Amino acid sequence: MTVWSFGCSHAAGHELQLGLTQKDMLDFYYKCGFKDWYDLWNCTDEKKKSKFYKKWARQLGRNDCNPNLAYPGIVAKLKDTELKNYAEPGSGIDYLYDQFLKNKKHFKQNDIVLFELPPTLRYQGSTGKRIQVAYASQVVQEYIPNSFILEEFYKLVVNEIRDFAYCIHIYCKTADQMMLNVHKSNSISLHEMSEKYNHVRYPFAHYHYDTHKLFAEYLVKEVIK
Repeated sequence: MTVWSFGCSHAAGHELQLGLTQKDMLDFYYKCGFKDWYDLWNCTDEKKKSKFYKKWARQLGRNDCNPNLAYPGIVAKLKDTELKNYAEPGSGIDYLYDQFLKNKKHFKQNDIVLFELPPTLRYQGSTGKRIQVAYASQVVQEYIPNSFILEEFYKLVVNEIRDFAYCIHIYCKTADQMMLNVHKSNSISLHEMSEKYNHVRYPFAHYHYDTHKLFAEYLVKEVIK
């Protein structure tokens, strides 16, 4: 048995840190003048935010991604098996689908395939600014070429993975899924798990390690079985 992981920064374990409890994280926010992640997110003082992000980046150091600490890695540990990680921070569904197709022939019957649904495409716009289709405003979307093709591509990927992959919807409330009416899987999302247990989030908007642990335990018990 092998656990295959396809996803963006959440599945790649971006920001995940062992030894930093929820209380430790809240203390970190307090010391920098914020109540919590939501207070940071809504702050309009860009200099204050920038200073905070730099301090957090220094704490992360080079170990900014820990896939074994993310939910796919914990699922592999709980099932006492190997993790093959193809999750990449900042990746869109186009990249993940390409990786999925390249590895599909190696899947065995008892393997666990975790496919996280990120935004459709992430690419550089004409101004050099990175654009995420899922988060683009309606005005911006009018300038995105072949938007209909993007929607159809998203549907194709969802249908392709549905038959044999445990389809875990991390971004369960993005514009993509509302626009395309993509139904969630039977599992609770990572975001919903965080909200349900009031878990603190890391500064770059990723979920706390404790949330990933609870989410992985839920998947093994209720979804994968």
